[in-house]
Amino acid sequence: MNDILINKLSEIFTELEKLKEGEGYTFNRIVNRIKSISLKHFSQSSYASDIEKILRKVNDSFSGLKDRHIIELMGVVQIMIDDLELSPNTSSAKINAKPIESKLDKSKVFIVHGHDDALKNEIARFIDQLGLKPIILHEQPSSSKTIIEKIEDYSNVGYGIVLYTPCDEGAKKGEELKGRARQNVVFEHGFLIGKIRRENVCAIIKDNVEKPNDISGIVYIHYSGNWKMDLIQELKKSGYEVNAEQLFKEI
Repeated sequence: MNDILINKLSEIFTELEKLKEGEGYTFNRIVNRIKSISLKHFSQSSYASDIEKILRKVNDSFSGLKDRHIIELMGVVQIMIDDLELSPNTSSAKINAKPIESKLDKSKVFIVHGHDDALKNEIARFIDQLGLKPIILHEQPSSSKTIIEKIEDYSNVGYGIVLYTPCDEGAKKGEELKGRARQNVVFEHGFLIGKIRRENVCAIIKDNVEKPNDISGIVYIHYSGNWKMDLIQELKKSGYEVNAEQLFKEI
């Protein structure tokens, strides 16, 4: 039974990958299929409420369905697949989905970055000094996997840090160009929010880089401020055991 459900959800995941902004009708059809599977085959699951939250975001968005909504839903589907792969094969009882937090590795921190290697290395070194393991995607073995497959494999962590650095430029038509994060950074940010929840992800902002202005509730930490203490506080909120007293004594 689990194999059948995994195949169904994998097909849905592939459909979501191909979906484009504005295709709201198709998105709603896919959502209904996911909700049906969730309610029928998962017990004590928060998936239905997670999906409803995403739907509310779509309805509240001035311009409707956006890529970030699709990415968040992809994260939910991926966790459902993970639950099925970890559960005993069954044809009758519902699968008891564990809370997302119980499956996250709180000894590791996933770092999303652009082309600013100096900042990436500084953040990774600080995470290492806190006794945690920084996960940087391009440093992980690929095994001939695609980028999205590597993200799925290595993002089962308790916290994600997204580095918004002005590696690109962009603007609305007719307006002055502004520094922007690379598109892969924005994509992975949305994917992490969908997979490990918004409260377990923060963005570190460098210089005057443009931020997504229509996403509420995202934690932003400014690199120009006291970012180390701010980051430690966010890690503690997410359940990480961090003792930074000795670290700051050494500094």
